[in-house]
Amino acid sequence: MKECLCAIWLVGVLGCQPGGPRGGGPPSGRVAAARCASGECERACESGDLKACAQAAELYWDGANGHAFDPDRSLRYATRGCDGGDGLACAVRGRQHETGIGTEWAPALAVADYEKACTAGAGLGCALLGAMYLRGHGVDPDREKAFRYGERARALWVAACEGAEPRWCTYAALLTGRGGEHGDLARAYDQRACDQGIAAGCALVQHARLGLDAGKRDDVERELSRLCEDGEPTACTGLASIERRAPRDADAARRAAELTVRACELGNRDACMDAGVLSEIGEVLPRDKAAMPHRLGRACERGLAEACLYLAQDAAARAAPEPEIERLDRRGCELGNVEACSNTVGLAAARHDDATALRFATESCRMGFTTDCQAVIERGAELPAVPNYRQRSAYRAVCEAGHAPACERLTRLEVADAALAHEVLDAIRGQDAAAFARLRSETVEVTGLWFADRACARQFPRDFTLTADRQPEFLRCLATLDARVEPPSGSQDTPVLAYDPGLAIHLGVRGRVVERIWTDVARIDDPDATSIDPDLLASHLVPGTFDIRPGAAVRGAAGAPDSKMSIDVQVCVDRSGRVDGTRIERSTRSTEAYARAVLAAAATWRFTPFLVRGKPVRVCAIETFSDSPELQTRPRERPVRAELGGSPRNVAPNALDAVRIAGQKSIVPDDATKTALWQSAISTAQRVHLIGSFKLCISSSGRIQSIATLKSTGVPTYDHKLIRDMRETWRYRPFLLEGVPLPVCTAVTFIYSQH
Repeated sequence: MKECLCAIWLVGVLGCQPGGPRGGGPPSGRVAAARCASGECERACESGDLKACAQAAELYWDGANGHAFDPDRSLRYATRGCDGGDGLACAVRGRQHETGIGTEWAPALAVADYEKACTAGAGLGCALLGAMYLRGHGVDPDREKAFRYGERARALWVAACEGAEPRWCTYAALLTGRGGEHGDLARAYDQRACDQGIAAGCALVQHARLGLDAGKRDDVERELSRLCEDGEPTACTGLASIERRAPRDADAARRAAELTVRACELGNRDACMDAGVLSEIGEVLPRDKAAMPHRLGRACERGLAEACLYLAQDAAARAAPEPEIERLDRRGCELGNVEACSNTVGLAAARHDDATALRFATESCRMGFTTDCQAVIERGAELPAVPNYRQRSAYRAVCEAGHAPACERLTRLEVADAALAHEVLDAIRGQDAAAFARLRSETVEVTGLWFADRACARQFPRDFTLTADRQPEFLRCLATLDARVEPPSGSQDTPVLAYDPGLAIHLGVRGRVVERIWTDVARIDDPDATSIDPDLLASHLVPGTFDIRPGAAVRGAAGAPDSKMSIDVQVCVDRSGRVDGTRIERSTRSTEAYARAVLAAAATWRFTPFLVRGKPVRVCAIETFSDSPELQTRPRERPVRAELGGSPRNVAPNALDAVRIAGQKSIVPDDATKTALWQSAISTAQRVHLIGSFKLCISSSGRIQSIATLKSTGVPTYDHKLIRDMRETWRYRPFLLEGVPLPVCTAVTFIYSQH
């Protein structure tokens, strides 16, 4: 169960809609439907009924299900109930303190309210407090606390569901895991909610039906339509997602957009953001300049950080007054968006407001942006409890800029990490389970380890969560590696244990505890070989070279003599040192001729064998070949969360396409270009076949930041139209990793043929 809690909280509890395109859980603002009407709840609360106070606070929390959005009134009733000892009321008030909705943003008060709620048996308080510790917003991140609170939340919600409060069944299903090994149990919880009249549960049941039997689509859509018309926003968003994923006809996009607007009107904040973006671009909804800020404003005021950031970016684009931009960025930061935090730091620093800059730089640093960790150091403050590798990276950057105190702190961290690595190695060699347990967190994420021992390789796949019950066998398998502590070098930010045939185990340390273990070599799909660093592969090459440049003939075939070419090739070497497998992994501005030249050269290479305990092993590496020094960057895979506000993470095209909410994938040339291509085809007696690739990057709010040409179609007017249409019509919702929005990039390829 622990393995899925991280993704579940951040994707579910903190802002996704049941069955909708953004995940599988209830939204953060909404709690289960209250059991009394607004007037009844308020009168009962005034008469001293504390449960009624909590229910009255729920009704006005997000303006859903036909109730007014009135956070001030919600806070008043939540305070009355919480002060009287009602746990759910404390959870609602804690969420208002955490988000700054209806009151000032006060994370410390939120923690206190959530603790009180959890102690009183309110699962919502436990879950939301666990989520705060997990993502490190408003508090120092603490994975151990996060998991403990999550397990407590699930236990409370399951008990409530199976007992007298079935309205919490959808929450029990959320933390049970609808798509995991306990999916049947989760569906049973959703069904119980539906049977007891909880509309969100019925919407989830319908989505489960569709997933199990696509032939039931008509029945599912009919039931979701009824629920949507009756005022359940998650049914509207679920129906819209079906229309987008599997359109029946040309009107599907319009129907999905109208359903999204309907969900927004019913109080769904994610739908309000989508509807606002759609009304801005005017593709499937009428272009409406007033609707965009209105709908995005509804999303922002209800607690969707990305909507606040989007509005801030729009304000900056239209040269709005700086206070307006900063107000929106600050709200985005208070709601947990790291990009908005970093923007707030920059604006505060520009006007020399160091106190504000430090406050929000601390938040940004907690959430993973190393550059703002540097801002904290530069202002002479202590870093929050972020992982040591992030601290070392920040201290190194500030040290290299001439800041002596940062250099001193960096040295102390490096010494402490090295000592910890030796303690870990001593525990492994001595098979000292007690010592090893003291040096690791309760759960450790392990990624990418390779074991020559077949039994260990079967028992511990490349990605798993190490828990106490698996520690003895894992410790035994680690001992088979004959690892050694590698001295720190260059810009290395983690303590490293090295083992043959040249692999490095990175220890992700926070304070004095190991919480992640990984190797950062590229993945390969070959169970009979280990993936190694490309530099290590090159060091074993018997006289020869990897410097393979495309000749004039290859460039001529590319039709672009000045273009830069790059190709990634997986090279596998057998136990004798001969190449026994090659495969093209990626090519940029390349041609089949260049690929053939690289593969032909690979067939002639010889390597000194790679050894483990004196015995040769088979290895693979991904090498980059290029005629341009700046493209000769070999791929690395670090299974550590990316710098959330820093350089965009590269993702697969289909991963980014899954969050595109507007714009047609098929973009064809304009009529004049088509005519010119047709005339050219007639004169040359050749079929028109154009291929173009572009690098597209979006911000953490989902807005397109840049589009760069990787491979021209060879027709400038078509290139221009592709870029223009992507920029003007494509829109995305934020790309989430563990529920956290990231800036990402991908390669988009267009193929156009004309007969």
